[in-house]
Amino acid sequence: MSSRTKIILAVVALLVVAGIAGVIALRVNAPGPKIEVAAVEQEDLAVTVTASGRVDAGVSADVYPPSVGTLTSVEVEDGQKVSAGTVLARMDTVPFESAVLQARTGLAQAEAQMAL
Repeated sequence: MSSRTKIILAVVALLVVAGIAGVIALRVNAPGPKIEVAAVEQEDLAVTVTASGRVDAGVSADVYPPSVGTLTSVEVEDGQKVSAGTVLARMDTVPFESAVLQARTGLAQAEAQMAL
């Protein structure tokens, strides 16, 4: 290698070392990140959870009325908490009242025929 090449390589190496030293020096003297200071306060923390999926009731029960009929009203809302004895719905009583009247009429006729 010629002396001219050695000088060029030495100058390039010196420039690289000087560049690295300059970068390090600039970082040391650079201002740090800005920090804000605030007084401590007690506040409510609002937490919002967004999720997809299925929500199941902890306890559920199927309700079967003792007889078949038409509902005239539903007394509770979907998801409402209920306890034992709470009226859930009301059934149409007209068909049952009609059946009772027919049964009483049939009984009266049978009793009248037996009296003859």
